[in-house]
Amino acid sequence: MMEGANLSGDLREPGRSIPMGTFAAVSTAFICYLLLIVGQAATVDRDSLIYDMNVMQHACWPSQYLVVLGVTAACLSTALGSMFGSARILQAMARDNLFPFVRFFAAGATAGDEPRRAVVLSYLIAQLGMFIGDLDAVAPILTNFFLVTYTLTNLAAFFLEISGVPNWRPTYRFFSWQTSLLGAALTLAAMVYLNVAFAAITAAVVGAVYAYLSLCFDGSAWADISSALTFRQARAALRRGGVLHAKYWRPVLMLVQPDGPQDAREKLRALCDGLAQTGLLLTAKVHVGSGLPYSPARGGTNAPPTICMRSSSSTVGTATVAT
Repeated sequence: MMEGANLSGDLREPGRSIPMGTFAAVSTAFICYLLLIVGQAATVDRDSLIYDMNVMQHACWPSQYLVVLGVTAACLSTALGSMFGSARILQAMARDNLFPFVRFFAAGATAGDEPRRAVVLSYLIAQLGMFIGDLDAVAPILTNFFLVTYTLTNLAAFFLEISGVPNWRPTYRFFSWQTSLLGAALTLAAMVYLNVAFAAITAAVVGAVYAYLSLCFDGSAWADISSALTFRQARAALRRGGVLHAKYWRPVLMLVQPDGPQDAREKLRALCDGLAQTGLLLTAKVHVGSGLPYSPARGGTNAPPTICMRSSSSTVGTATVAT
């Protein structure tokens, strides 16, 4: 499910290729499994299906080794896809400096930027898992971490949808926040149903990673979904607030900063901040000229004079002056 997304950096049109490839792969696998189920039910007796673990090999024509080759090819394909996908993720994490101790794996090959160092580490980790000696012991660990990946992916889509951010524009017509939330709930329920102990350990690992990133990583330059959710909640609260009773009145001030010495402007801002107290203070600066001063492409030499009201970090509003 995630192999296409893990290799999105290598695709020319990931927004188009990933959905088409994912749906094509899942649909093909589903049809093959369905044909296999129907074929075995029609050709193999019930007792063999229940008790014979090698029934596919015994029923294979012309040679039972075709099944062995098929299983080997499927295992290699899955292993290589997971190994190279995880290497790409590790390389991206190293370049983003999320964990300083993996910075060594940020380098890529000269040709194609292939994450060779990360591939070697992924291979070694996979080999360490083989030392457990029992695939039945490894399977729950892998299953839980795959399921928690699907859970977090669904939750991310859910939060992006309900936050209403303009850069989130899913093109899949059957997508909604309900489907994302349902997917997250089902995958989380599957984790608990399969093994409660492993589910708790997985949740503890995810919580530890989150705590580390929250406490040790400077994410000020990163887009955080919490800010979008906070803005949406504040906007919704203001829109449904209605008429504010005089008992709960709060001052709402706008300070249009004049030109002058820096210390004088700071004192004026401190005065207005003291007047606003628990209310709201908006600071702005007026620029009068031909077009917006910070974006000449939006104005031009023939553009009418504009007044741009902007704060220290973002534009508050603009108004065009008719002349």
